Amino acid sequence: MLSEKVIDHLRSNNWWYDEPSQEYADAFMNMNVPLESDFSKFYLHAEDSPNFSNGNLELYQVGWFILNSSYLDQTKNIQKSLNITENYIPLNSFEANQGYLYNKNDDSVIYIEAGQKLKNFHDGIIDTKWNSFNEFLEWYFGLN
Repeated sequence: MLSEKVIDHLRSNNWWYDEPSQEYADAFMNMNVPLESDFSKFYLHAEDSPNFSNGNLELYQVGWFILNSSYLDQTKNIQKSLNITENYIPLNSFEANQGYLYNKNDDSVIYIEAGQKLKNFHDGIIDTKWNSFNEFLEWYFGLN
């Protein structure tokens, strides 16, 4: 469940919408992302622009990108180039060969970059991981 810290932060920035987006919900269901997940709850209610920013890597508004860009093709290309399974969904563009991946099977988020961190990931070692999407959001927005 999204924490009040996250929701309050989104509300204070006028990024929270009480009514969920049905278009985004349909898109997430087509991607087999559970609508009760923190990922879905965040993206169904939070939006400012196509991206969120914290001074590090930008975070896509995934629902917007699914409907308004080639995000699904980009996702397949990232999954193929990184040799990762379909349960990992990119949260940013990976333009700098680094980014965040959401695991729709267990609601966790990992940080990956080309080179040693990717090799470690394939060897079963994850250097940077948040155990839940909410935990990731609290870190990302500096709410810890």
